Parts: sequence; structure tokens; C-alpha cells
Amino acid sequence: MRASWPWIRPDDAVSELETLTDLLDAAWMHMARGVSDRKHGFHLPVVSTVRDGQPTGRVVVLRVAERASRTLLFHTDLRAQKTQELGDGVAFTFYDARRRLQLRATGSARLAEPELTDARWDASNNPARKCYLVTPAPGTPLAEWQSGHTGELDQGRVPTTDETHFGRQNFAVVVTQVHTLEVLRVERLGHRRARFTWTSDGWNGTWLQA
Repeated sequence: MRASWPWIRPDDAVSELETLTDLLDAAWMHMARGVSDRKHGFHLPVVSTVRDGQPTGRVVVLRVAERASRTLLFHTDLRAQKTQELGDGVAFTFYDARRRLQLRATGSARLAEPELTDARWDASNNPARKCYLVTPAPGTPLAEWQSGHTGELDQGRVPTTDETHFGRQNFAVVVTQVHTLEVLRVERLGHRRARFTWTSDGWNGTWLQA
């Protein structure tokens, strides 16, 4: 008899997670939902890199999750330290408390080419673009707190489109191609945990003790 998972919504495409295929399908389905649904637990993953031999993480907004190309994408400030830490790859950690689903994804990361970056910038709105107008650069030590904006922008005004043009030079897109996925489903009768590794034959999955 297949186990039931009562906290999954009836409209979820995957309502039972019993097989390896179920878990892999759920991972990509919920990452895709995290892109479009701001209330989904996967909308704001933690992305970790390595800095001076030590792990460092931060929350980002998931912008693209494409199963066919194994791609995850987020936006960042080109001046941010993490853009210098992509060489060794990145790790994403997702957690959806409602579904008791944890996902860890690792892969190779790079800055997107100008054409894709331009397209993502053109698709962004002015409130989002305002983040890339701050000076000095993100991470710069300050003698006291400041917003990074001046004049009316410092008072919360949304910039005009013309005012946002300066921010384009600071805008970057990080593209990650996923090599491994580890899925953990918390369940009172026994957690389900599996690892998937990309090979020339596709995703190779194995169960792990939770």
C-alpha cells in the first residue's frame, strides 16, 4: 500500500513520494513553483560559496529553474563578493516547511553572458533595479548606517526608468548547472532521502539513510 502524505495540496502534481522518480519529479516541480510563487518555500533558497576556505551563505530569489537544462538562476550585484566565489561551484539549500521537503543542489556556476543579462535587466521592474543603484558597493564597511541612496531615493521613492540606467553596470545574473540533487522528505513513519547525480545517461538516483 502506498503511503499518503496529507500535507500536500490536492493540486500538487506529485502527491505521493514513494519512488526515486517521485522524489526527482517533486524536486524540479517545486523549484519551478518557487520561481513563480513568492509564498512557496523554495522561492528564497540559501546559496553557499567558499570564501577564504570557509563556507558562506546568503538568501537569494530563485529566478529560473529549468529541468531540461538543469539550470538554476538568480540575480546579484556584480560588485558583491559572491561573484568572485563562483569558480568552485555553488550549493543551494531549499526548505519548504509546509511540505516538509528539503532539497540541496550543487553545480557549476558562472556569470551569464551579456545577452541574457540584458534580457533579465529589461524584464525587471524599477523597484528591483533600485537595489543596483547603491553606493558604495555592497559589503563596504560603513562608519554608520546609510541606505546607499541620496535625495528622494533615500526617502523611499522608486526611481524612474531613466534613473535606473546607471544600475545596469552593477547588475549580474548567476547561472548554475546542477550536477547533484539531494532530496529529504520528513515523515513520521520514516524519512525518505535520496541523492541524484547527473551522468551521461541522465539522472542516477540512490536511496540514502535519513
